[in-house]
Amino acid sequence: QLLMPMMLVNKTQLCAPRRRLAPARAASSSSSPTSSPSGNNSSKNKTPKLVVFDLDGLIWEPELYMMDMPLRRREDGNVMDRFGDTLRLYDGAKRALAELHFSSRFRETQIAYASRTHQKKDALRAFEWFELSARDSVEDLHDDYTEASSVTMADVARYVEIRSGSKQQHFRNLHKASGIAYEDMLFLDNERWNISEVSALGVCSVYCPRGLVDEGVSLGDHSEWERALVEYEAVAIKKRTRQRRR
Repeated sequence: QLLMPMMLVNKTQLCAPRRRLAPARAASSSSSPTSSPSGNNSSKNKTPKLVVFDLDGLIWEPELYMMDMPLRRREDGNVMDRFGDTLRLYDGAKRALAELHFSSRFRETQIAYASRTHQKKDALRAFEWFELSARDSVEDLHDDYTEASSVTMADVARYVEIRSGSKQQHFRNLHKASGIAYEDMLFLDNERWNISEVSALGVCSVYCPRGLVDEGVSLGDHSEWERALVEYEAVAIKKRTRQRRR
């Protein structure tokens, strides 16, 4: 069950790669020199090849099961349910997705969404309605883009896994479709049991209990997104150290 560009998916497919509508960034089996979360360039830093985001409570609020469907988009851009309750994309999620898509640092990183929500149809609609701007990224822009560039959540996702069942099965499907090793993936979720399940596969999984929020982050502290990148880099350093000792 997948999200294909600008249309609903063929239910017989599993995680079929999406075609980006904005200028595409070529995927590669190796990472290019990257910069640290603080913005300092370092050729030793490693970026994940696939970043996987949960949806409800991590990317947006409220959770979709709490809303009265169907969703609709108003002229002012707000996404609302039948009774006027608004589905809000967290600022930190917007920034993370924008950085992954527009930044030269992440030009070889792909994006996926993985969720157990039963409101798949409305989730797919929301992907098409939520816009991301290059201005939301604090990283250096890739040469293909300008500050005026914009895309939707649907445009930036290479893979989508929305189905009931185990998060491990989501990741097995993603691994099969992408060919990316579990150790080269980064997963963010606001539910502890999902983190435990996926971590068992060898995926760097970061628990974000408040979701990808920027609110309440003190000056000098990492946001949830920055903390996830720091944790992934720490795991990568340990891996490189073990390899050198062999």
